[in-house]
Amino acid sequence: MKKAAMKSAGILGGLVTAGMLALAPPSSAVSAASDDTYFTAQATKQYTCAKTTCRVKRNLFKDQPLWINCYYVGQRVSGNAIWYYTTTFEGEHWVDGYTPGQHIKTGGDPRPGIARC
Repeated sequence: MKKAAMKSAGILGGLVTAGMLALAPPSSAVSAASDDTYFTAQATKQYTCAKTTCRVKRNLFKDQPLWINCYYVGQRVSGNAIWYYTTTFEGEHWVDGYTPGQHIKTGGDPRPGIARC
C-alpha cells in the first residue's frame, strides 16, 4: 500500500472489509469515554445542547453508530431527561453533540459506567 493511501486510511480511522467501511472509535483527541459503539434506535438529531430547541448539528439516521462521551440531564424527550454527549462520523471528520438518550440503544438511561458531564 502506498504511503498516501495508508495515511488516508489512518485519517478515516477505518478499513474497508468486504465492501463495508468499518470505523474505529474516535481517538483520545475526541475524548470518548469508551470504545463501545452504540446505535440510534430511530432517526434523530445531534444538538448543540441538551434541548430540542437548540441548534441542530446534524441529522442522524436509524442505526447510526456513535460513541458516548458522558451523559447530561436535560429536557425530557418522551419522558426521558437523559442526553448523551456523543461523537459520530460525518464525511471525513468527527462531530460531537447532544443526543436524546431515548433515541439511543443503551439498554437503560443513564447507561452504567458512563460518567455524568
